[in-house]
Amino acid sequence: MQSALLVVQGLGLMALLTIAFSVVHGQSWPRGLRHAVLGLCFGLGAILSMMQPIPVAPGMLVDTRNLFIGFAGAFIGPVGAIVALAAAAIARITIGGAGLGLGLISMTTVACVGTLWGLRRLRPPIMTLMHCVLMGVSFSITLVIGLIALRGEALQNFLPIIPFILMFNVGGSVVFGMLFERERRSARRERQLQNDAQLDPLTAAYNRRGLDRLYSDVMYMNENFGRGLLLIDLDHFKKINDTCGHAFGDEVLRASTKAIQSSVRGGDVVARIGGEEFVVLLPDVTQENARRIGERIRSAIRKAAGVDGVTITASVGASYWQHGGRSLDAALKAADGSMYEAKRQGRDRMVFPESDLHPR
Repeated sequence: MQSALLVVQGLGLMALLTIAFSVVHGQSWPRGLRHAVLGLCFGLGAILSMMQPIPVAPGMLVDTRNLFIGFAGAFIGPVGAIVALAAAAIARITIGGAGLGLGLISMTTVACVGTLWGLRRLRPPIMTLMHCVLMGVSFSITLVIGLIALRGEALQNFLPIIPFILMFNVGGSVVFGMLFERERRSARRERQLQNDAQLDPLTAAYNRRGLDRLYSDVMYMNENFGRGLLLIDLDHFKKINDTCGHAFGDEVLRASTKAIQSSVRGGDVVARIGGEEFVVLLPDVTQENARRIGERIRSAIRKAAGVDGVTITASVGASYWQHGGRSLDAALKAADGSMYEAKRQGRDRMVFPESDLHPR
């Protein structure tokens, strides 16, 4: 009776975790934060399962915690497994008792097994019913540890519990494993759709919508220096399209995007906002460094985008300011003026204005 109650309680906790998994996975938080929060949720499930254990000997407890820890590794990944294991281990250490060492070994083992299930190279493309059964069986390896380590009365008390724990691990993996897999795929598709709506399908750079969304996040952060925006326009691009064809023009746009992306820093943002117009956001940058990045971009485009005897050049305009914010429209307008001045001077050059200390 006590073993059956243990299974029912574990299934109830797993049902609550399914809801939490769906809610957290649907958030647009950074991936690491989502995984850490979910790992904490699974760790909490493991802790709650330890609140109603079956004692097989003084200080030696049997409960359903290992499925929660294993799921953290299988459906969240290494970060989730580590967080869940750490939370459960702290709780088990607090409880103490003669079975502490065995309990920690058991939890660590199932965390490793779960993480193996979560690795992309080892994980099946689609989690089928049979995969979930095998996963539940693999989580039950900790029962073997108990059979090896326990002796005497503890072993005798442990043996009748084994079928219930095995049933919980396999049944829970089938029922909730399939649910977790469905929720994870659904959340992944939703995030992919959101990302696609902000990306240019031809170059995979951000589009204007993505630029608008990222501008405040990137350009209004605290900075030590100033902020810059580069507006890049490929020279005579319409003529290139008309002469060499749109397929060639598309290749030029893709090559130009790669050249720009290879010339900027890790935190900079590259967007394509028009047919042949690109924008680069430069947060926390000195005026001289922004100038160097712009020249590096212009040179990289000339080297990378020119093929079949056709030379591709770009005119680059800049907007640079310090102290306070500037709207995206104001920054684009200032950079647009500089870019057209570069074209007026003969193209294939960069015009960089003096720092504007009075943002508009």
